[in-house]
This record gives sequence, structure tokens and C-alpha cells, in this order.
Amino acid sequence: MTSLKNRKKKIVYASFIVLIAIMIFSIVSLFNSKERNISNIHDPEILRSINYEEVKEGEDAVAGTDFVKFDAFFTRDLTGSGYANKLRGSCRSVTENDTLFISINVLTEGHFEDGEITINGQNMKLQTAIVADYAVLANVISQDTKIINLKTLYPGTQKLISGIVKQNIREQYK
Repeated sequence: MTSLKNRKKKIVYASFIVLIAIMIFSIVSLFNSKERNISNIHDPEILRSINYEEVKEGEDAVAGTDFVKFDAFFTRDLTGSGYANKLRGSCRSVTENDTLFISINVLTEGHFEDGEITINGQNMKLQTAIVADYAVLANVISQDTKIINLKTLYPGTQKLISGIVKQNIREQYK
């Protein structure tokens, strides 16, 4: 009976050691593949974008409510996977344009009334061509959008708005 117990213990220990070895191998492989992916990137824009903070789960929370989510972000495929990562900043050179995405979601309860998205760019302009719909109060077609007025948004409403960010450095230094 004790030899049976010893054999079971040896099997459990061996399984545990194999499991740990597999985990270590997986972690090492993951780090090596990330290093390989970064070393194979030759696009300066993607290399710059790797240094930008990625949007994390839950950062779209709006203070004072559990049912309204709001966020603004840029996107880049950092890994070459074909899927975009959400970033907190634009990594384009100062002479290039970039697309800013603005996301608003009203989840399962309550509503969001008479909302307004305000753009306070210091060295940029937001060019938009937004058509009035179930979420946006009026057309917002402008080379320098400052405000996007929203209608009352009810549970289940999801809206993704985009605009082109253009540099505005020359006007700032006149």
C-alpha cells in the first residue's frame, strides 16, 4: 500500500515538474516572439507607437455612473497581427494627419441626456464630416470642430465617431 502511495506521489511530482517546464517554455517563447516582432519592424511610425500607452480595459469608465462609457483613442497594428491596438496618442510625424476615434456607449440602465463632446486641441484641429443620426444632434462638418452635440442616448446605444487630426503648429506660433 505504501508503494502505491509512493508511486502516486512520484506521478504527481513528475506531472507538476512537466507542467512547470511547459509554463517556463511558453513564457520564454512569448518573450522571444515579441523581441523578434519588434526587431523585424522597420516602419518608424510603428517603432514610435510602441512607446505610446495602450488603452486598458475599464479606462472608458465615466465618473459617477456605471452605465456610460466614453473614450478617445488612435489605432495602430503594433504586432503585425492585422488587429488594431488602441493608443493614447498619435505617433504620426508632425506633418501627417491621423484619425481620432471617439467612442460612447450607454449600457443597460439609465440614459445620457444632452451630451456634448468638446475638443480642446492646443496644436491640432479636428476635421469632421459627421452626419446627424440617432446619437448626433446635428451635422458636424468642419475643418476645426470644437463641439459635437449629442441627443439623449438610451440603453444599448453605441456610437463610434471619427475625425482627422491635423497639425496646427503654424497658427500657434504666429
